[in-house]
Amino acid sequence: GVYRSSGSMGSIHHVWILDSEYSHNSGDGIQINGNHDSTRVHHIYVGRVHSHHNQQGGIWTKRASDVVLSQNTVHSHRAGVSGLGHCIGYQYGPHRVWFLFNHLYDCEIGIMGGSDLEDHGPDGTEVHAIGNVIHDLVPRANQQSAYTNAGMMIAGSQHWTIANNTLWNVPVGIASPYGGGPIDVEGNVGAIAAEIFGSYVWAFEVTGALLITAALGAMVLAHRD
Repeated sequence: GVYRSSGSMGSIHHVWILDSEYSHNSGDGIQINGNHDSTRVHHIYVGRVHSHHNQQGGIWTKRASDVVLSQNTVHSHRAGVSGLGHCIGYQYGPHRVWFLFNHLYDCEIGIMGGSDLEDHGPDGTEVHAIGNVIHDLVPRANQQSAYTNAGMMIAGSQHWTIANNTLWNVPVGIASPYGGGPIDVEGNVGAIAAEIFGSYVWAFEVTGALLITAALGAMVLAHRD
């Protein structure tokens, strides 16, 4: 991964990780870690990576800024002593983190927001999840709270954008145990989600029904013409 030593005064930036495979590692497949200073690790791009069967998760970023995870395929992660079975996610002060067009499945959590709070600098600013496909996640037994398996589990937020994602066969669409800032949600399609927990409620099923109705209406009008 991309890891800055705690004693280092230098920076790591403008790194591309592309077209590679990571599996059966004792931690995350890829971890981007600024180690107490999110300004020292920045402009990291991870694209078209295949990450699976790692002990913690597929791809993880913490204390970093301007991170883009795009078009990755991540699957087959389970909760254990060192992880919650997430496909991809972040923790500690994310600044401009983008999850774009990833394919995520057979995990316990698709995209996980661990925390936006930062003890050694400014709290996180913004996170964007756009165009991801998340499906066939593993349900948790006796799910009773928003801290649960979900397509997206957001434990706190400064400002999230969740747009044009597709989720199906997930135990929960979006879980938000608590909110620290706005979460903008639009254009998502969900199916077979049991329910959505948390401080926010979004009707994925209604959105899907509206899209289908619009498509059928257009077909009828086109046929009449």
